[in-house]
Amino acid sequence: MLIPMDRPMIDARNIKDAATQTISGDGYTLQHNNRPAVLLTITGPGLIRTSSATTAIADGMTTGQLLKIIVVDEGNYNGVLIKDNANTKLSSDWKSGWRYGTLLLVWDGSDWLELDRDSAGCANSLVGQGTRNLGGAANTASENYSAVLSGQNNTVSAQKAATLAGVANTASAEGAVAEGEHNTASGWASHVMGQYASADQKFEFAQGGDRFAAGSLAQYRRFVCRKEITHSDANWYTIGIDSSSVGPVISEDSAWTFRAEVIGATQDCGKVFSYLVNGCIERIGNTTTLHAHNVTVIHEDDADFDCQAVADDTNEALSIQVQDATSGSDVVRWVVTIHVTEVRYT
Repeated sequence: MLIPMDRPMIDARNIKDAATQTISGDGYTLQHNNRPAVLLTITGPGLIRTSSATTAIADGMTTGQLLKIIVVDEGNYNGVLIKDNANTKLSSDWKSGWRYGTLLLVWDGSDWLELDRDSAGCANSLVGQGTRNLGGAANTASENYSAVLSGQNNTVSAQKAATLAGVANTASAEGAVAEGEHNTASGWASHVMGQYASADQKFEFAQGGDRFAAGSLAQYRRFVCRKEITHSDANWYTIGIDSSSVGPVISEDSAWTFRAEVIGATQDCGKVFSYLVNGCIERIGNTTTLHAHNVTVIHEDDADFDCQAVADDTNEALSIQVQDATSGSDVVRWVVTIHVTEVRYT
């Protein structure tokens, strides 16, 4: 078989082992000895920085030369920082994690250009297309396009989800985000922060203030509901989550103080309706009870409309409902933001 002359053969004799370097103090220039990779061992105290002057990394030999920097041991959890703009063009200064951080570069004739980075960490697990971990230890990102940015013992088990920082957080629904400590974001596109909080419903935001005991939570929750309704009769209609007819579900053995901010408008805001609903609701076992609520009319362009809160015992949910008593067939787009302070027992 003839080999085209413009396709050079790979000669195993030209393949070189990675260079090794041990560093212990600031201001060094990383030496690669024209090898394709550098294995770094760090022994100095604290964060070790490359030169911030002209040469953080020894110049390359030829344009297009690739170099991979791999931190193989950081001693007592020190770190290495490679400076930008010191014969380097990086997205920012690169800092490794605890261990096994990597930085991939290409020489353009005058500077090392960043191609990819992973600050990594210690015993992190990445599975799936496009997963990323930027630092920390014992973190897991197991689905496509998921990420753990930092922290320890965090788990991301759904596509396009992430944990940002902290300890023992879980993001288990698509688009969910968790940060803080011991929090769970299991609702689609939910976000949780603080400590010992749970965001288990679609589009929910939750913030925890620690817990009383295992499973007994103290948290703030926020839900955004929406629904377009044609008011062709005098029925009451629930403005539910994601345009459904079901509002936020109350966890078993929980009590809420809630504040619902309601806004509605017809086409081009020809008519606008605004209400504030405050109340208290609880769920014991499979019984949901609304104890009290009051409605404040902020503005109505049509006084035939009204708003109320209802306990939806079938779905164990809080329903914010609206009505046109005269059935005028107005088409109204309704949005409700529900703020909740929750106490929950196991």
